[in-house]
Amino acid sequence: MLYYGSTDDATLGKLAKTKLIDEKGLTEDERQLAKFAYELCSSSGSTLFKVAGGWRGLDSSEPVAILFTPRTVIILMSFKYTDLDRKGSGQIMCAFEFSRGLREYKTFYDLYSTTAFSGSTKEAVSMSAPYVTKTINLYFSVGQ
Repeated sequence: MLYYGSTDDATLGKLAKTKLIDEKGLTEDERQLAKFAYELCSSSGSTLFKVAGGWRGLDSSEPVAILFTPRTVIILMSFKYTDLDRKGSGQIMCAFEFSRGLREYKTFYDLYSTTAFSGSTKEAVSMSAPYVTKTINLYFSVGQ
């Protein structure tokens, strides 16, 4: 729904009170976090794909949406892949949650996957933590 939109009245009703903005409407803090989301995909996309349950054939990784709350930021990511049973149609959707003020990694959410098997959330958090932390440190220490 976040990626393609929805015409479902019940869904739209639930979102009516939510402020939806595109990149033009971001504050400077939100813009930095959006840039970080893209950096996370480009620097660690293939590793995070494996953490999220993929094992080969990654075609692309991209941040799909960013949810901002007063205390947290949740980056929703899409990984598209090709495998023996998925000719360009495989997808893994997951999310990474961060402390907004401290810029620290909080947790991983496994949202949707076409993989036959996927790892546990506990494994995903522990396996992804070093890569996410490295990207946080590199991105935000440079002062971009």
